[in-house]
Amino acid sequence: MEEPPGRTLATLRRASYESYLITPEEFIDAGDQVLMLVHVRARTIRDGVGVEHAPAALFEVRDGRIHRARFFLERALALAAAGMEPPPAGGWRSYHWGT
Repeated sequence: MEEPPGRTLATLRRASYESYLITPEEFIDAGDQVLMLVHVRARTIRDGVGVEHAPAALFEVRDGRIHRARFFLERALALAAAGMEPPPAGGWRSYHWGT
């Protein structure tokens, strides 16, 4: 039986990082979407390298439930996907699942 995408990502994260902390910084109401800005601080298992970045997630809400989740390494891309800014010149890069 195949694991759900979220569980697979969590399994990969645990295998790669000795610590991985996601701190929500802001939730932005964008109509039928919610934009979540976060700060990530992690340390790799193999080399103990510290990693910090500020990604974002965009959730599409229908009938009070999350219908679709998209994750962005760059906040500007998430803002553009939410219709809050034009997409950057580099284009779109995101990981998402949902219907």
